[in-house]
Amino acid sequence: MSKLRTLFHPIMVFIGVQIAWVFLMAIWINWYLKNRQDFQEFAQRLRPELFSPDLNWVILIEGCVLMLFILGGVMIMFVYYNKQARLNRMQSDFISSVSHELKSPLASIQLYLETMKYQKLSPEEARDFVETMLSDTERLSALIENILEASSPESKNMQLQLKPVEMKPFLEELVQSHRRQFEEKTVLRI
Repeated sequence: MSKLRTLFHPIMVFIGVQIAWVFLMAIWINWYLKNRQDFQEFAQRLRPELFSPDLNWVILIEGCVLMLFILGGVMIMFVYYNKQARLNRMQSDFISSVSHELKSPLASIQLYLETMKYQKLSPEEARDFVETMLSDTERLSALIENILEASSPESKNMQLQLKPVEMKPFLEELVQSHRRQFEEKTVLRI
């Protein structure tokens, strides 16, 4: 199956079309040059006044132009196919990333709720669990808000506005908002 998939990969199909195009062009030019004399005799018998010696090259050039248009069409189809494949890949990556980001806080909330349901907890532990769950729900809500904002029609017209940021307050806010996760992973020790 993988050999068949490799054989029909868009690049392989494109190369095959190019080889076929060059081969057909060569066959057509060869056939035309071999039968040119017959065409001349036939044209002179039908209407000698319409026949001119330059007509042979005009027909050959017309055929070449037609083949170039076909090649151009194949190239355009290949370019648009690649764009569509890239968009599909980006959409798939986006969906898997978002679903992972949505599952993480939900799994955390579920774990804490199950722990609270089946274990006797001290009031401090229960308060700590509730704070963690609230933090996860805020994270989940912010993620959903970002997704909705990114998918709104107004977001397509938004301009990126860069501005300088003080790193120390930014990092302190980041650490504070993810404090629970850092502590759980023993990344942050206070």
